[in-house]
Parts: sequence; C-alpha cells; structure tokens
Amino acid sequence: MLRMSAIGLVLASALGLWYSTRGPHDEFATLSGHKDGIFCLSLSPDGTSVASGGGDGTVRIWDLEDRSQEAVLRGHTGRVLGLAWSPDGTTIVTGGNDNSIRIWDLTSGKEVSVWANLPRPVRGLDISDDGKTVAAALGMDVYYWPIDNRDARRVLRGHRQPISGFAFLPGGQELVTFASDKTVRIWDLATSQAVAVMPGPSGHCYGLVLSANGKTIACVGGARVHLYDAQQRVPLDPVEPNAHILCGAAISSDGRTLAIGSQDKVIVVWDIPGKRERARLNGHDFAVGPMVFLPDGHTLVTSSHDSTLKLWKVN
Repeated sequence: MLRMSAIGLVLASALGLWYSTRGPHDEFATLSGHKDGIFCLSLSPDGTSVASGGGDGTVRIWDLEDRSQEAVLRGHTGRVLGLAWSPDGTTIVTGGNDNSIRIWDLTSGKEVSVWANLPRPVRGLDISDDGKTVAAALGMDVYYWPIDNRDARRVLRGHRQPISGFAFLPGGQELVTFASDKTVRIWDLATSQAVAVMPGPSGHCYGLVLSANGKTIACVGGARVHLYDAQQRVPLDPVEPNAHILCGAAISSDGRTLAIGSQDKVIVVWDIPGKRERARLNGHDFAVGPMVFLPDGHTLVTSSHDSTLKLWKVN
C-alpha cells in the first residue's frame, strides 16, 4: 500500500526528529508535529505505522521504520479522542469532542464519510478484527454498527457513569467496557446484553487495553492497573506502581510486560509474571498517556500532553 505517495498530504521526513544515546532505557527517537497534547494512539495492523490524535484536531500518521511523518488528516474541529485502523490497514475511523465520527480512506487520503451532530463527544473507537463492525463510546453508552451502514446501529446501555475505555474481544462478537461506575463489563453484541460484570477501578479512569492474544484486559484507574482474564472473566492481581495518577498502559505481544504512563511524566515498565517493576523511562515533559508496543515486544511508542511521541527499547 503506497500511502505516502497516494495520500499526498504532508511529508516531513525530518520533522521534529532527534536521536538520543543516553542509555538503554532512554528514548531513541522523538516525533514532533502536533500543536497540542496527544489523546489517542493506534498501531497499524502491520506494525509499521502509528496514528495519533491530538488536541489540535489533527490525526497524524507516522512511519516507524523511517521515523517520519507520513500524513496529516484534517477535518475535526476539536480534540481527537479516539481512532482505530481497519484490519486491512486501508481505513482509519476517528472521533472527538466535536461530536463527529469520520472515516478516512488512506489509499486516497480522503475523508469518505462524516457522521456529524452526534449527541455527545466520541471518547473512544474500535473496529472488530474482521473489519465489519465499528464501535464508539459516547457518554455512558456504546454505539456499534456495520462499518458500511451506520443506520443499522445498536446501543449497549448499562453503565451508570461515562465509559473510560473499551475494546472488541477476538472474533468481533463480544466487547469489553469499563467506566467510572467501578465496573468492567463484557457484552454479547448479538443480544446487546452484558454477559459478565466484574469489579473495576475507582478514581481517575483513563483507558483500557487488550493484550495481542486477547487473553488479558488492562484497565487504568486511580493508582492501579486492574488486570482481568478475558476468557475466565475474573480479576487478576492488580498492578500498583509507585507513580502519581496513571494515564495509559500497553501490554507487550508476549503478555509478560506492562508499560504504564503517569502524570509524573514517567513510564513504569512492569514484569507481569514477576510482579515487580523492571525499569523507569524518563523523557517526556508532561503526563504520559496512550502507548503501544510494536510486534517485536521490545519497542514501545508513547504519547504525551507535551505533544510528542517517543520510541523506546524495552529490555
């Protein structure tokens, strides 16, 4: 897929990029371009690109091999709070606090569909692994619909506080949500009913991530990351790092390493089986939020309210 030539939007191979040789746990690249904090991050299906949504209303696509900015997608008039790639890597769906959802064709670089005037801001987005279904969090509800027919949307209702994070489980027939009402719920999309309800985080709730194999759910809330077995649908031992207000997390591809971002500008690298802190990554200037591991399990991409992305090698 020739996204760079086809999109023809913004190419900036050297934009805001610098390297560091300060040590094995320092960043080896910084990507700059956003004019405000970054609020969402999504890895492309092939693991070679990442898309970031910012407070400046832009979605920026970054080539992780060249460490360059591939394109800027402009259309939102407020913060971009959610985005998701289609499994074939040709489409990105985005949403934000301008109460709109936008679908972008990356082969042409064009915005092909806009769903405007939604009743509430869009706080998160996901696409099922078969590419057929889109889901969006709006307040206490999750809307979901066939990607080619938004008029066939259905709604998941049951949370009593705004939803802080959600994701499709493997197979695309179930979805997991968590909210500030201190519950984590798994939903059957065929019936729009919750089939499991588990105790969830309290305090500040910032997001939910799923391990690559779909077996582990991590919910970021307060001073903990709450872990759950997605198959047995039971809580696991939570992770409680020494950090102030946790804002983001990522699980490595082998499921053994948890990266945790916080408002103290630090990333804690946690050994899940060993139940211990393994390292601390310092480099961001403000709170560290959404992050993703690359498929190699050792490269971490982090984002921050300092408007940058950083790449790290995690041993």
